[in-house]
Amino acid sequence: MNNNTSLTMTGCNMHLPNEIYAWGPGIHRDYVIHYIFKGSGYYETDDRKYHIKTGQSFIIYPGHTVKYYPDINDPWQYTWVNFNGSDAMRILSMTGFYEHPVAPVCKEAKRIFDVFSPMPQEKHTALKNTGLLLMLLALYIDIYPSKTYEDSNDCFKHAEQYISANFYRHSFNVTELSQAVGIERSYLYRMFMERKGISPVQYIINTRLENAAQMFSSGADQVKLVSYSVGYDNPLYFSNCFKKKYGITPKMFINKNKTGS
Repeated sequence: MNNNTSLTMTGCNMHLPNEIYAWGPGIHRDYVIHYIFKGSGYYETDDRKYHIKTGQSFIIYPGHTVKYYPDINDPWQYTWVNFNGSDAMRILSMTGFYEHPVAPVCKEAKRIFDVFSPMPQEKHTALKNTGLLLMLLALYIDIYPSKTYEDSNDCFKHAEQYISANFYRHSFNVTELSQAVGIERSYLYRMFMERKGISPVQYIINTRLENAAQMFSSGADQVKLVSYSVGYDNPLYFSNCFKKKYGITPKMFINKNKTGS
């Protein structure tokens, strides 16, 4: 593993016990790990629903439509940490989060979460928080290791992961993707055509539109907000792309989803 790790903590906080906190459906821009220190709740992502209990953790990946809310009979209290960085996915691929978004009960994780310093912060506390984040991720690698991790140079897998983590950004493009994966654009194109039968540009478009459709199916009904959330800065252009892929406009898709027809 490269010792010059690129990882940036972007926030942390604790859910107050007098709040009943729910979120979504929506898309986070960073990786987020929640730790439940009391009570329980539910987490929905990728068309699956998980019941999360005291002592467990769950992860949110950037660009994925998620929803989470407390169990009304046992509302949760939790703490969380946000982070990003070019090495985030590589590190997480060594944890069980890579295959399943919910980690088993782990009291040691709570001890680390307890000493994070809330943002904003001074430079020395930012450095401390980054160190604690690395300790936390190392703990998950130890107590919740990946069953499928291979430290390989699979460029296509890396490219898919990078798209999954960055498609929601308006500025994201194939040039950035080729630089991140470390291969020429022409080779990147051939690789996607061989593996998927489509260009990397079309793969990015499909990823954006499929996530938009998932958000609409989960209850989102504001076309402009969804278009921004999946990487389009022009809602009209988004609507045209959506209709080209699904045969109907976003509004028609929303109405069809509401009526169940």
